[in-house]
Amino acid sequence: MSSELYQQVIIDHNKNPRNFGTLEKITHGAEGHNPLCGDHIFIDLFMEDSICSEVTFRGESCAICKSCASLLTEEIKGKSIDKVKQILRVFNEFILREKKQTSLMEELLGKKLVIFSNIWNYPARIKCVLLPLKTINIALENKINKDIEKRKSAKTE
Repeated sequence: MSSELYQQVIIDHNKNPRNFGTLEKITHGAEGHNPLCGDHIFIDLFMEDSICSEVTFRGESCAICKSCASLLTEEIKGKSIDKVKQILRVFNEFILREKKQTSLMEELLGKKLVIFSNIWNYPARIKCVLLPLKTINIALENKINKDIEKRKSAKTE
């Protein structure tokens, strides 16, 4: 995979991030922050019948973090919670090189997420790729209490 292709995908997803914004209905959510570089993102999920029906992200981050969040949200949208967790686990192993890269790994991650294999050439940027992944993992475990959300929105109206 050429570094030119890597750069094109990063630039495209940074300028035109997919699933960027907020959701009307949220069942799960989390905030991710890397104080060392300033990346700060929020992930919102709407889970219905154990399916990630909707997912969005927002915040301020570098191009790599924003691009990864865009690509990850594209990849997990519409998938079962078990499949989402599997994708996140394999992507984590892929980025941290915990397991040898295999064709099965590449198949599960899809052509888009495999683009981050070049991140190994920039060790300082690995945290930029891992922040959206970790934030989505936290969001999956962080069910939003709808009553609390209703009270919060009522206070701001």
